[in-house]
Amino acid sequence: MICYGSEQIALEKVKQKYLDEFVAKKDLYFFLGTTKQYHGWAKNPFVIVGTFHPPKEIQRRLGFPDFP
Repeated sequence: MICYGSEQIALEKVKQKYLDEFVAKKDLYFFLGTTKQYHGWAKNPFVIVGTFHPPKEIQRRLGFPDFP
């Protein structure tokens, strides 16, 4: 088990991973769900239950002809 010393360092490493790898190089989608514990009373009971991060696909420009 790797121990980095503190929760703050671990949070920074997770943030760095998401911003540097997923957001810059891949599309990032979150799977949301609810938990029974918060469903009845929480203002927003949704939590992230998973992620999907396919490679970014650059969409090419459509070549519309010039209209007179």
